[in-house]
Amino acid sequence: MRLHGLKSGKCLKEFNGHTSFVNDAIFTSDGSRIMSASSDGTVKVWDAKSAECISTFRPPAATAGTETTVNSVHLFPKNSDQIVVCTRSPQVFIMTMQGQVVKSFQSGKREGGDFVSAWVSPHGDWIYCMVWDFNSGKLKKDLQFQAEDAFMMHDDAVLSINFSRDSESLVSGSQDGKIKVWK
Repeated sequence: MRLHGLKSGKCLKEFNGHTSFVNDAIFTSDGSRIMSASSDGTVKVWDAKSAECISTFRPPAATAGTETTVNSVHLFPKNSDQIVVCTRSPQVFIMTMQGQVVKSFQSGKREGGDFVSAWVSPHGDWIYCMVWDFNSGKLKKDLQFQAEDAFMMHDDAVLSINFSRDSESLVSGSQDGKIKVWK
């Protein structure tokens, strides 16, 4: 993983340690640490200044003895020592930065309902999740924690959502090539 300067484009630091693809990386709100999620099944917590790995942990696997890809990590707004970890499994976790599970959520499917990604609302009241259905081979717009089903109307699978800083708007992007802003 590399940190590049926005203006110069030059590599400022290199963070070595993952053995497969890095799927997501985020800064803590104070900028002192970086969390990364990888296909090697690990979450790493890095010191942003020294590029040193402070902590490495694996979320619990859906099946004992298997390695589960970690798709995304997000800061949990209600507790600065906690993160939301989305794995390619039917589970999403709230975990400490040391790897302890605080809470887990299930997709409701035992097989064929793995999470693809998760997003957290700005105040931590909602966790939105995307589910891949292996039985149909399609990405579902199955955001189980949303209030209204009509809310995410796109012509194809929703791939990304994000919240405005003021929590008043939500933007969604879809395979249909459209970006929609919701208020």
